[in-house]
Amino acid sequence: MKNQHKIHGGEIVAPAPAQVASGGVALFSAILGVAVGAYESGELGVFKTHGQDTLPKVEADDMSTVGEMLFWDVSEGAFSNGTAEAGDIENCAYVAEPADDTVTTVTVELCPGLGTVAQA
Repeated sequence: MKNQHKIHGGEIVAPAPAQVASGGVALFSAILGVAVGAYESGELGVFKTHGQDTLPKVEADDMSTVGEMLFWDVSEGAFSNGTAEAGDIENCAYVAEPADDTVTTVTVELCPGLGTVAQA
C-alpha cells in the first residue's frame, strides 16, 4: 500500500479563522493552533497544534505549578487558570515552565483533542 502521509503530526493546514501574526494563536473549534507564519483571514496557513510554546497569559494569574491545566481566555487572548466563561477553551494546555503573576507570557504544552468550549 502506498504511504498516504501528508504532514508531520502536530500541525494542521487550514484557512486562518482571522488575521493572525506569526506565533499568534488561532482557534479551530476547541483546538488552538500557533501560526507558523502571518496569515490574513481565510488564507491557507500552517498551525502548530502540539508542542511547547511561550504564549500570552493573564498577568495577574500565578502559573507556578508545572502540569497545571489552563484554559484559553477568548476575551483576553491569553491563557488563564481563573474561572472560564462561556466560549473559552478549557483544558487545551498545561504549564510547562512556571510563570508568576508579574509576567505576561507562559510556556505551555498544547493538548490537542482535550480542549472543550466552556458553556454558559
